[in-house]
Amino acid sequence: MAYNARMILQTYLQKTGKTETDFAREIGVAQSSVWRYVRGLRMPKPHILRRITLATDGAVTANDFILETELRSPAQRVA
Repeated sequence: MAYNARMILQTYLQKTGKTETDFAREIGVAQSSVWRYVRGLRMPKPHILRRITLATDGAVTANDFILETELRSPAQRVA
């Protein structure tokens, strides 16, 4: 199953030409955290979700991450 928020964040980075490192600096996290967000391996904490929304001017929102979590199967949620 496609990870909606991952695709949206990845697409945002590609369209804006920002690297994961650039975006990490912008939202105040480690590059490895953005790497995990993009690959669907980590759910950003609420205060980071707000930073992502602000940094992307609403192109990527908390709902994108939350909806993805809801769409995953129970087995995928454990992983």
